[in-house]
Amino acid sequence: QGQNLLSPSPLDEQLERERVIAGWQQVGVRLEGGILDVPLEGHKGFVGARDLHWRPLPDEDAFVTAHARSIAVLARACRKFLR
Repeated sequence: QGQNLLSPSPLDEQLERERVIAGWQQVGVRLEGGILDVPLEGHKGFVGARDLHWRPLPDEDAFVTAHARSIAVLARACRKFLR
């Protein structure tokens, strides 16, 4: 999203910064505690939650709900580039 992935977070050095990794069919958002697995096409499924070894989290729904703001920010950024 146009930011240096190696630079420290300008917001708070103590917080881990979100990182977005994209492929052709999905986007991964690396957050503290897991990864949001976001399909790029709605008909391919729903947002999922995985651990750092790409295994489904035990309570995916709670993780996705807790990070709804990150999903909204990602959606706005994707719309900007997919127009």
